Amino acid sequence: LKMAQSYRANTRDVAPLLDRMETLAEEIMTHKQQAIDLDVKRQSNREALSALTKDPKLGKAKIWLCTGTDMFLRMPSAQVIEQLRDDQKRVEEEIQNLQKEVKTKTKELYDLQGDTETMAGFTLNPLTPEEFDMIRTPSER
Repeated sequence: LKMAQSYRANTRDVAPLLDRMETLAEEIMTHKQQAIDLDVKRQSNREALSALTKDPKLGKAKIWLCTGTDMFLRMPSAQVIEQLRDDQKRVEEEIQNLQKEVKTKTKELYDLQGDTETMAGFTLNPLTPEEFDMIRTPSER
């Protein structure tokens, strides 16, 4: 009887842990897929920007822009280029945020599994240009 009660107590402790691990794994997979989708959008924005900036005929022309799935607008190319650049910045920020969340959730998942060594150094961030300049020697500057 004691063993059966002990088994039920252990099962009660493990169930929420497994539930949290499964939730984290699903969130990680969802964030990774969102990052892939945003990367596809970023690449199409790059292609559009490249095409618009390389073709001199489009400098002053109005071009058709597809917004969403079924709406087309005719806008000056300079405005479209600006809009694409703004969208590009927003997409890159979203991708960076998703990558940070994936790192955080992955670390939490490994911690729940009891594996803290695998993730050692995983959350390190690179030096910013300002920080890098501060550590360089005067002769390198």
